[in-house]
Amino acid sequence: MSQADEVQAALNRFYATEPACVWTNSVTLEHSKGRSKSVTAEEARALDQAGLIDVQRHSYKLTNAGRAFWRDDKTEQGFGNLCFGKWHVDRIVSMTTRPDDLFGNATEVQFDATVASPALWTRSPAMQKAFPLMALEVSRPLPHSATMKHTDKGWQIAVIAVPSVP
Repeated sequence: MSQADEVQAALNRFYATEPACVWTNSVTLEHSKGRSKSVTAEEARALDQAGLIDVQRHSYKLTNAGRAFWRDDKTEQGFGNLCFGKWHVDRIVSMTTRPDDLFGNATEVQFDATVASPALWTRSPAMQKAFPLMALEVSRPLPHSATMKHTDKGWQIAVIAVPSVP
């Protein structure tokens, strides 16, 4: 197995446990003024049309369909994210040893990844309008980057960056 194949396999193992989600940070489904981490009205309409939430008077309630995609935030009670798929590394574009690494085992990796088998609701026009980054993520491969370290246990991810949108 080539070095690039080993790195790709390590990245795909990481992504197997990390879903792609609609928000970059966790949100609350309670909608009240002044809560910066709550769902916007446009997002709520799209999520309601997609059948993922029911609009309540002071909050949004996940539907059974929505619960299947909800991921609770373990650090902040009442917060979470709707996740729609998992990233899959399609190809390694480049691997460059970091010149500032004294031990010579850190490598900057540029790669393309797609969301494999995204949830059907990601194709809804209302969802794509309310969540433009999600729309882009499910439409084509996107460039990503990571800092990898080669250890006695194989390639390990030191830092991984969110997709860089061209």
